Amino acid sequence: MINIKHYLKSRVIWIYLITILVFTAAIFALNEFDFSKINLILIAFVICAGFILLSYSTKSKDVHRTALLYLLIFGVIVAFTSPIFIAPDEAEHFARSDLTSEGILIPEYTPNQGYYMNNYFWDMVYNMGSTVFNANFSHTDIWDGQGYFESVFSQNLFYAYIAQAIGIFLAKIADLSMIWTLWLGRAFNAILYSIIACFAIKKAPKYKYTLLFMACLPLAVFQASSMSADSLIFAMGILNVSYFIRMYESESIDKSDLSVFLISGLLMGLLKVPYVFMLLLIFLIPKDKFKSENINVLIKAAAIVIMAIAMTYSLKYASHELLNGGRINYIIQNNISTSGQFNYILNNPLNVILTFIKSISASFYTIFIQELSFYHQIYANGQYIFNIILFIMFFVFSLFSASEFDKKERIWFIFIFLLVYLSTFLTQFLSWTPVGLSSILGIQARYFIPILMLIPFILGKNCYKNLDDYKDIVIMLITLFLSGMLILTLINFY
Repeated sequence: MINIKHYLKSRVIWIYLITILVFTAAIFALNEFDFSKINLILIAFVICAGFILLSYSTKSKDVHRTALLYLLIFGVIVAFTSPIFIAPDEAEHFARSDLTSEGILIPEYTPNQGYYMNNYFWDMVYNMGSTVFNANFSHTDIWDGQGYFESVFSQNLFYAYIAQAIGIFLAKIADLSMIWTLWLGRAFNAILYSIIACFAIKKAPKYKYTLLFMACLPLAVFQASSMSADSLIFAMGILNVSYFIRMYESESIDKSDLSVFLISGLLMGLLKVPYVFMLLLIFLIPKDKFKSENINVLIKAAAIVIMAIAMTYSLKYASHELLNGGRINYIIQNNISTSGQFNYILNNPLNVILTFIKSISASFYTIFIQELSFYHQIYANGQYIFNIILFIMFFVFSLFSASEFDKKERIWFIFIFLLVYLSTFLTQFLSWTPVGLSSILGIQARYFIPILMLIPFILGKNCYKNLDDYKDIVIMLITLFLSGMLILTLINFY
């Protein structure tokens, strides 16, 4: 039983309460103190949930259980309170999830029409950005009508939508109203992310608080609590890094650990090809941890083969599937062509180099502060302030994290980070940027969540042996940022 008097003596509890109340007042001020009763009730609930979680977690010795509690509770709250289809491309992810719930694992495209499927959720599409309190369909039943929907992200493999599909399926068989298909789909996505992240943190022999902090980044939690396939990508990223740490710290490599590492890298790479380069972490594993030199060479060759498989899949299948559906009109109207870009590169190499330098040099500010938003094409009041504070605290955390890797290993981390980072820009340049444009379009902060986990290993110093002595501060920061993310949503949309 929680002893309230005892926890109120804790400094981090008071810092949390004061900071979150000041932040809430500031966001209310930006919105000209326009609030409702439901605003205040939900915000009070979020602050109390943060207080209880922080009170418990500062006394808990099990980091993975702390991760599970935070991700489950905050994730489910996000799933139920986020406005309808507010996450990036959430309507299309929902459509794919609904098809998966019907057992359709490979969607079939009809030229000039789209994908023939259930159309009950179109009311939600028309109410995008609304909440359950102002939508006009929240109690509408799920009907059996069908029609054509223009895009379902058919380039993504079905396994990215299994959790969401289970939630939708349960809502259907329980004969719940339409809104529950969205709520349960999101909730099951959040649950899967929570379980995988908890498992990854439990299995890591070191750097548990680093993994906890990364798993609980607000953008990661928000995406994981939507219908997005990003949830599984982020989960696989945490699992991949966890098992790299596990192999790096072990006396000899276990086959099961190696299998999880390689499979998680493949599952990420098949969904977004730049992430497959995370498998290059295998080259940091000392040779003497393998049973023989032949096995060492064979395993590293297997990692390269997996990278080749992911790149081939992207070029031969995913890139062509991306042309199906609603995006084809944008692609045609804006002169977007992969072959056209390659010709432009050959004929104008200096212009292309300048375009990349211009886009990348300004990217940290524009992507992670100026343009970062949890919401699809909406920049909420207070988001900019939130982004600046989070950006600063992320780098402070990274600088003071423990990192026992030597200089050569850190250089390899930097190489992998830059390879994924630059590959993401190249992918968007080839697939989403008009030929000849002097900037690269479509880059979003969420694309870099998996490689952000490498930054503490690059920047971290041996100032402290580990973060255990400062775990209360780490958990307080997590609580503040997750509570703040929810309060942004509640004040701006409710």
